[in-house]
Amino acid sequence: TVAMFDDDLLEAAFDAVDEEVEVLPSAPPADEPTWLSFFRSRVSPEDVASQWVLDMCPEEVEKAKQDPQAARARLRQRIVEANCADAADGWSYTGAVLRAADAALGIVHQKAEPAFHAKPSSFATGCIDMMLGEKPFRMKRIVEGDGSPGNLAIWWSDFESANQAENLAKYCGVNCRLNCAAELVDKFAGSTLVTRHMPMHDTFSDEDDVIATWTDQLRGALEALRELRKEGAVVNVNCRMGKNRSGAVVAAWLCTECGWSLDQAVEHLRQMNPLALANPHLAEALRMVLQAENTIPLNRAPDGGGWICLSPPGTPRDGAAANTGSQFQDLAAEAAAKLSN
Repeated sequence: TVAMFDDDLLEAAFDAVDEEVEVLPSAPPADEPTWLSFFRSRVSPEDVASQWVLDMCPEEVEKAKQDPQAARARLRQRIVEANCADAADGWSYTGAVLRAADAALGIVHQKAEPAFHAKPSSFATGCIDMMLGEKPFRMKRIVEGDGSPGNLAIWWSDFESANQAENLAKYCGVNCRLNCAAELVDKFAGSTLVTRHMPMHDTFSDEDDVIATWTDQLRGALEALRELRKEGAVVNVNCRMGKNRSGAVVAAWLCTECGWSLDQAVEHLRQMNPLALANPHLAEALRMVLQAENTIPLNRAPDGGGWICLSPPGTPRDGAAANTGSQFQDLAAEAAAKLSN
């Protein structure tokens, strides 16, 4: 028997079927571990971490006991490779899962003691503040570590100290720099020290595109630091003055990777530098990246008010001494006017 079909009717039938078919996302691989399925479903971070441990084979369990930091690094790598991380949301869920994994593995992140001025011979116990020849060398330790694979030690400074590659290595063991100032990308003296750049601008602006750029850059800086941790490094994070842009980056690291609250991180950094995070609009971008509910207050002033401080557009070392004062005064006046409106 031969069936005859009308071509127009057949095409119409196919179109009708196409309109009713819902395209579903591709299913995860059949051999995907349960913990990763939990992660995709965004169950509680503690349940993901517990299931991750349960899904380990005996050999993996033994490796995790011997080197929990490496196990944690492998966990994060698997999440990224599975394309299910929440990079667009500031890695907040991923960070919570990693912190839960730390607890499951017994990894304890030590918070640094309040900063103090240390003698050169005791630099490893806190901050460094000394003169080396005619140049000041001021370093603040954020995270302690030995720089082995899976481990990241972080120092924080202004450009003048960051540009002393030999002293960075000698006194701090630094083997990598992360520069967060756009105007300094080509200002570092020639050296073999690896320098990465996240070219941020310290601008007094609450424009949406400026805030969006900052949030993207802060997330990018966190990713750069995570890559350095995977390799193992002792990194110095700097901007021009060592307060706003680099301060936002190290605060983001303390909150996403070390379990600090935003309030704790801000207070700690301001103990080290009273003008840390003194750009309220950049501070708001930091809050958005961390998805924190509380806003960052202005830096406390002696009279009960608050300070706002931005990096000057030029410095005497750049040959801009003649214009720096008037430019910065104009910028400060503009900032005050915006806040009063």
